[in-house]
Amino acid sequence: MNVWVKRAAGIGAGVLATAAAAVVVERRVVKTRRASADDAASYGALRSPAVEVETEDGTMLHAEVDEIAPYANGAKPAPGQPTLVFVHGYALNLDCWHFQRAAYRGQVRTVFYDQRSHGRSARSDEAHCTIEQLGHDLRRVIEDDNLRIRLEGGALEQARQFAWEKTAARSLDVYERARSFMRESVS
Repeated sequence: MNVWVKRAAGIGAGVLATAAAAVVVERRVVKTRRASADDAASYGALRSPAVEVETEDGTMLHAEVDEIAPYANGAKPAPGQPTLVFVHGYALNLDCWHFQRAAYRGQVRTVFYDQRSHGRSARSDEAHCTIEQLGHDLRRVIEDDNLRIRLEGGALEQARQFAWEKTAARSLDVYERARSFMRESVS
């Protein structure tokens, strides 16, 4: 056989192998995108009844609570079970926790809220749009009476064991440490 024929046959086989690999990769990518599109189609669709939390300056924050009972065949939270509070980042809203919310729903009691001037929360004046104010807002969400009533629901034994003051003190401690870290890193 001619050298050129052998080279042409080798190149042809390489092209066919590459084409076959490309088809396999393309099929996998399409399948993954379709699955992601199905997940994304419901993005932001998870909702619970709204709880409005009023801050010190009168700004209303939108919060939602996912309880265990409605999603887990009437199961009640075990005494001492934690409540997770999800706080989104800049330019986001509580919908950014969609996949975490879906995963925790029915497993753990969770609280989601929109920070001031984000999502469904009221717009704030510029003077109150500070990191320090966001810390105060988080504390207000944790201490809010309407939210506390919603969280306590009908589970009186859970209400007695839920240590709001301890939770607020811990979050204030975390806030103070973060604030001092921010001051050190800026200076």
